[in-house]
Amino acid sequence: MPEKVTVNRADQVALQVALIREAVQLMREQADAATPGPWTSENEYRPLKGCRCLSCHEDEPYAKAIHDIDGFGEDISPIMAPANADYIANWHPGMARAVANLLQVISWMPSIAHPADLDAAYRVACHYLRRPQ
Repeated sequence: MPEKVTVNRADQVALQVALIREAVQLMREQADAATPGPWTSENEYRPLKGCRCLSCHEDEPYAKAIHDIDGFGEDISPIMAPANADYIANWHPGMARAVANLLQVISWMPSIAHPADLDAAYRVACHYLRRPQ
């Protein structure tokens, strides 16, 4: 039977902090490279000509690619597209920088951060970096 590997809390915290800081750096780099915000989305659209899907509209920034694979192995839902646009508009560079600042503060003080806060920051970083937890 293989030995169970145990990681002490200090090593676990060091790994979490390193990943959080990596996510903070990427968030800031991507925010700096993006179009300045805040962003908005519009939910009143005209039907997209030539599309057999009744949900596609020509003014949607994503309409022409709406049936393509989005990188996660699923089609982007035409029904959910307006909600997705609203969600994306809310994650503008200012929002990303605010989240990065919050994560950075937690990573600066892991010894005094509540373990639940550090774990939550770690989960955010994992999701942002698309890494398993």
